[in-house]
Order: sequence, then structure tokens, then C-alpha cells
Amino acid sequence: MTDEEQQDTRESPIAADRRAAATAPSAPIGPIVGAFLGAFAAAKVLKRLRGGSD
Repeated sequence: MTDEEQQDTRESPIAADRRAAATAPSAPIGPIVGAFLGAFAAAKVLKRLRGGSD
């Protein structure tokens, strides 16, 4: 790559951050919430099976 080509492809850090944020996928909220609720339900079931007191 020549110096001219490198100068053409340079962008500011702010512009690079905006470009990356625009193309970044959103966080997988559904699986995160599902894992949390599943762990909570499993803890409740284990507590009942072991006869834990409240």
C-alpha cells in the first residue's frame, strides 16, 4: 500500500467509533434474560428438593 492509499483510508478515531457503533449488532437481551430466569428457577427447584427453610 502506498503512502497516498494510506492517507485515503485514514479516518479520525471519532469517525471510526461512529462507523463501528452503526454496524455493531445489538446485545442479545433475550438469551441473557432467559439464562437469568432459568438459573433462578433452577435454584428454586433445588431449594425445594433439598428442603431448604425460608
